[in-house]
Amino acid sequence: MLRVGWLVWVLLAILSGKAAVAETLHFVTEDVSPVSMAGPGTGQIRGIATELIEKALAETRIPYDVSLYSWARAYDMALNGRNTCVYSTSRTEERNPLFKWIGPIVSDRWVLFGRINGPALASLDDARGHPIGGHYDGASTRYLKSLGFEIDEVADFHSNLRRVAAHRLDFAVSSLLVGTYAITHDEELVDIVPVLAFKDIDLYVACNKSVPDKIIARLNQIFQRMSKDGTVAATIRHYQ
Repeated sequence: MLRVGWLVWVLLAILSGKAAVAETLHFVTEDVSPVSMAGPGTGQIRGIATELIEKALAETRIPYDVSLYSWARAYDMALNGRNTCVYSTSRTEERNPLFKWIGPIVSDRWVLFGRINGPALASLDDARGHPIGGHYDGASTRYLKSLGFEIDEVADFHSNLRRVAAHRLDFAVSSLLVGTYAITHDEELVDIVPVLAFKDIDLYVACNKSVPDKIIARLNQIFQRMSKDGTVAATIRHYQ
C-alpha cells in the first residue's frame, strides 16, 4: 500500500508539473508603432517586439495570447496579474526588483524631436526652459523629470509630435525607433526631426514574478541567439 501511495504521489506531481508548463502566458502591450501596434484592418497585433516575441515562443510549447491596452493598464496587469508580461519596457533601477526580465529584445535611444527650424540643442541642459511633451508615466518622461525637467505628459505619444509641429511644444521625447517611424508615416510631421539623442536604452519584456524561472531562462536564451544570428536586425529593417 505504501508503494502504491508513493506511485500515486509521483504521478500527481508529474501531472501537476505538466499543467504548470501548459498554463497560458499573457503578453500585454500598448499601441506604439513600430514596436507594437494593431495591424491595418485585421486588428492583429504586430510590430518589431511583437514579432520577435512570437518567433521566440514558436520555439517553445508555451501557449500564449497578446492583448493591446493603454500603457498604464498594461503595466499594472503585468505587475499584479499571474503569468502576465508587459512589453516593451525599459529596465530601470526602480522597476528592476518588481519583475522577472526577458531580453533585451531591442536596443534603442531616447531622443528629443523638434522642428527643422526650431531651437537647436548642443546638450540636454540646453532644453531646460523649453516646453517638452512626454509619454504619460513613460520611462523617458520619468528620467527627464528626475533631472528636474517639466514635462507635459499625454497618453498618446503621437499627439506630442503633432503639438511640436503646431508650435505648441518645442520638443517631444521618444525613442528613436518610435519617433522616426511616426515622422516618416505622417504627412503632418514632415518638418519634425530628431534633434538630440541623450541616452542609449534596451527594451525588455517584464514578467510577473509568478512566471516560472525555467520559462524566463529559456526565452532569454532564444533572444540572445536571435540577437547574434541577425533575426532582430532583420525584423527591425522590415519596419523601416
